[in-house]
Amino acid sequence: MSMDDIFGEPIFTYSRAQALEDGVLKDVTDGAAAMGFKVPVAIAINCWNENVAWPSEEPMERLGYETAREYILLHEAMRHMLATRDKPVSGDLEFEVPALRYPDQEIELNRVFVNVGPGDEGEVVVTIMASQDL
Repeated sequence: MSMDDIFGEPIFTYSRAQALEDGVLKDVTDGAAAMGFKVPVAIAINCWNENVAWPSEEPMERLGYETAREYILLHEAMRHMLATRDKPVSGDLEFEVPALRYPDQEIELNRVFVNVGPGDEGEVVVTIMASQDL
């Protein structure tokens, strides 16, 4: 018996591939693979804007800061995933990352969530989100 048998056909579906195409998710699989992730990784756009995006008009400055901030976010996600690998986790894994907007501002901590779940074809994927992405 399938879910369609129980509930009928879905009224609406939205795939991970569509979310990546629409820009709702940002694919960071290449950078994540360099850090040891073995599955596709995406960062939800709200999380990207809060924790990675650098508000500069200077392309090279923005690229440098965003690359560093993406690394910090991915590193913290991997660190927390490894720390809980032998413990049962239900739902999303929650942790905090430093969110610095400009060099002269105080460091704030943003709550971030990691979901390890099925992709469009049932494969394992990782999605990193902010609270408004949940």
